[in-house]
Amino acid sequence: MKLSCAPVLVLYLFFVLCHQTAIAQQLAKPLLLNDVRHLPLPDTPHLVFTLLTFNDTVENIAVANIDANVPVKMAVIATSPLGKGRIIAFGSGAYLRKDLLRDADVHQLAQNILTWAGNGRKRPKMGIYTAADSAFLALAHRQHISTYLVKNTGIEKHTDIIYLATDVADKDTLRALETFVRNGGTLIQVSPYEQLYQKVLATPGSTMQPACINALLVKAGICDKNIAFYSTAGNKDLIIDSVPCYLHLSTMLPLLKRPSTGFMDDIADGYIVQPTVDLMFENNDINSAVLQNLKVQYKLPDTLAIPTPQKPITFSTAEDKVRYHLMQRFQEKQHPTAGDKNAVAPGARYFPGVVPDTATRVTTSITVPVQVGAQGLLEPTAVYFRPHSTGLYVPPGTVVKVILQSKDRNQQLKAQIGVHSDDLADLNRLTRSAENMVRTFQLDKDTTEVYSPFGGLLQLNIGDTTTLKAINITVMGAVKAPYFKLGQTNEADWNNNIRNNPAPWAELATDKIILTVPAYRIRQLSNPVKLMQFWDEVMDADADLAKISRTRPHPERVIVDQDVAYGYMYTVPEHIIVPDDQSCEWMLDEAFVREHGSWGLFHELGHRHQFWGIDFGEVGEVTVNLFTMHVYDKVLHKGIYNHEDIADKETVLKKINNHLHNKPSFEKWGQDPFLALCMYIELIRQFGWQCIDDTYTKYRAIPPQQYPQSQEDKRDLWFLTICDATKTNLTQFFDIWKVPVSDKVKGKVTAYPSWLPDELK
Repeated sequence: MKLSCAPVLVLYLFFVLCHQTAIAQQLAKPLLLNDVRHLPLPDTPHLVFTLLTFNDTVENIAVANIDANVPVKMAVIATSPLGKGRIIAFGSGAYLRKDLLRDADVHQLAQNILTWAGNGRKRPKMGIYTAADSAFLALAHRQHISTYLVKNTGIEKHTDIIYLATDVADKDTLRALETFVRNGGTLIQVSPYEQLYQKVLATPGSTMQPACINALLVKAGICDKNIAFYSTAGNKDLIIDSVPCYLHLSTMLPLLKRPSTGFMDDIADGYIVQPTVDLMFENNDINSAVLQNLKVQYKLPDTLAIPTPQKPITFSTAEDKVRYHLMQRFQEKQHPTAGDKNAVAPGARYFPGVVPDTATRVTTSITVPVQVGAQGLLEPTAVYFRPHSTGLYVPPGTVVKVILQSKDRNQQLKAQIGVHSDDLADLNRLTRSAENMVRTFQLDKDTTEVYSPFGGLLQLNIGDTTTLKAINITVMGAVKAPYFKLGQTNEADWNNNIRNNPAPWAELATDKIILTVPAYRIRQLSNPVKLMQFWDEVMDADADLAKISRTRPHPERVIVDQDVAYGYMYTVPEHIIVPDDQSCEWMLDEAFVREHGSWGLFHELGHRHQFWGIDFGEVGEVTVNLFTMHVYDKVLHKGIYNHEDIADKETVLKKINNHLHNKPSFEKWGQDPFLALCMYIELIRQFGWQCIDDTYTKYRAIPPQQYPQSQEDKRDLWFLTICDATKTNLTQFFDIWKVPVSDKVKGKVTAYPSWLPDELK
């Protein structure tokens, strides 16, 4: 069970977490659903946003399946008391607008809400922020409710109801709304996310911001999430007769103990259970009943053990893991570091490491060349603020000042401290503190103070849409890190001084790649020029095969971590994470890596260069190794056989023969990456790298908006393109390998001569 912050997405896929029904709702729900038989979902294209609830006073009035085929449910209408009053929140404003109010049951629901909200008064008064639909206003007037428009804090005396269908950022207005509710008023709140979403669509390059109204909603145990879905033919109705256990706090918390059964559990934990736990900790005092009950239920200790390589922490059960990560939450709650400029995290001295007290704090001016832009590879979602190295380090608990030139204050720049952003809550063994250690600060003033309880390398984050070429900053109070930049740093200076700079982390950089490594790994490194020239050769070989320019708009980042969050190594568009083990030593040894290679890191760099939108699903771990093999062949001059599963031609032929004599199928082919790679090896052996070069040249020429959408179309594209590249009819070749392609594309290559390698004849 992972207990970490989850990203906010527009989702269309979930799965069933469990089918138990929560404790029967009381109080408001029977009144609100009186004479309501069923409630429809709004028609497409109306987005329906969802609610998370995180205390036992909340009543989920209506929930919905996110998708017809995978019916995990999330709340769409919920209500909760706050003080003497109450809030009712809607994930869609359509329920209080004309089209849906024509539905008899929706009309009855709205009528019930107004009666309930009026508190039995004969002539209630309702304030409207911004606007309300005419049909809803007409319904209110028929129930003898007078209405008026509210501006900011101008809630009139004797107001019973407030209708709010827009976001509220003004703190005074939020306070006025809270006072209104706590004094006995009813707030009818409609998700502002549909409006915010439309604004994003109308403003290219902008991103969805969290709804500010949540500052009020969370005080009642409700959070409006920008997790959204559309209704479909198979998913047309709200569910009003039951609430699943994972949407009610008292029945959700025991789920933390259950072990994950795989990918589906992980998704549900990430988007329902984890955020609910986050909200519970963020919005309850440490001595609150809900947190103290949780502490007793999970038998949490009073102190948190700090994992180190010498004393790792191992979790033998899901409950052990949950207990540790809950204890982390309690520690942060009891000794908060957020906002405390001088706080030092308990585990910081072990990882990322200490800075000697004697280390000189420097004041220095830096010119940071801007390196952003697309290069044809899979890039982070825009707007991405790409980290740029400064060669400086912020010690934990130390305030450092970053000073901008006045002209750059409006450039949306950010300072980042640290590079280890992974939450390690999924790991069964820890050798360092598990939390995200990165801290960021908006640089919107001439001088900004930055700090971190963990410390870390100081980086300048620059939006990838900027037109700036260079940025000048002054930094006061940081320490120098070992930083080498190929073509800029003098190797003699490196050997005499720079490699001994006191920071515990170092960076070795070119315009094509950056290696972020523990400083102890480079204290004896004497040939950084040769080393980084080698890695530039690797990057150029990958660029050549991927058909992108060798001159890159930005470098790729490789970051060493003591504990790797996913697998042995992993790659995402932002960076590659590799372990601090012998592979790190080899990565930094030019003579060794040039002689022996590094299949693992070559493989991860290959992932950055794959044709993600064109390759079909079964070859994600196959075509990556074309790049791995290409580097071994073109840079190391070792040929294409450099892994134990493809150690030589005989090994490949044996693997092929075993497959063909044991009921071959496309499913088996797709489940064994090195078996599938043998098919590509046969092509390369016969036609050379040119056939892959020509295929990828055609791939690169396809505009992304014209990429094939279905798996069948992607296989057809590969077949047709490789046939054209080899001037060969590969129909029989594909048939023997059981890789399905359509008769249509087979008919397009009949003019070419057929070919089969000897082992397939």
